[in-house]
Amino acid sequence: MAWIEGGHLPPWLEAIIDHFNSLQRTYCGLRASPRLLVSLCFIQIAVLIIGLLQQMRRVECAVAVPISGSVIIECDTCHDVYVSARSIFLHMLGGGVIGCGLLAVHWRHQYLLYIYGSCMLFFSLVIGLTAMLTALEEPMLELAASNVDGVDEICLQQAVDMLNGARDHATLAALGCLVDTAGAIFAIRSKELFNYEEIASKHAEIVRSTAL
Repeated sequence: MAWIEGGHLPPWLEAIIDHFNSLQRTYCGLRASPRLLVSLCFIQIAVLIIGLLQQMRRVECAVAVPISGSVIIECDTCHDVYVSARSIFLHMLGGGVIGCGLLAVHWRHQYLLYIYGSCMLFFSLVIGLTAMLTALEEPMLELAASNVDGVDEICLQQAVDMLNGARDHATLAALGCLVDTAGAIFAIRSKELFNYEEIASKHAEIVRSTAL
């Protein structure tokens, strides 16, 4: 531990600190819209991780809606559902789009911003519809859970777990819709800003060449 006693850091730690300081200077040097877009991308990553954790284990039961009578949960159909390959693929796709947005800001690449913004508009529409449909299911699931016989504690617990899972999914989907919509807006504003800066830079080069 001589490097601690001498007040010096190891080379690998100094390299990490220098890289972090460089990123911090670059981030603080951004204009408002790109800086907000970067912050929003990290929020989107957090929402993706939370959504993946929600998919790790959830309860699904069939709900019967008879012609006459109350809505009931078929307890024999209740089972645990875990994260699927499709869900992992969709989350990886979302992470790739978010990475595209971060690279677009870092490189000031307008076409990548266009791709990111277009994907965010599509995701916000799909996720918004998911949130709306899940929210519409909640009253039926709540009614079905209230009709479960209290003697069957296992079925009652499964019904409550399914209801809570639907509520959490609807809440997270609504948050994801808002975040993706904001991402599309900031992507458009950042693209306009980078386009303006590019035009201003070319104009300045023309002025300098004319002066020479």
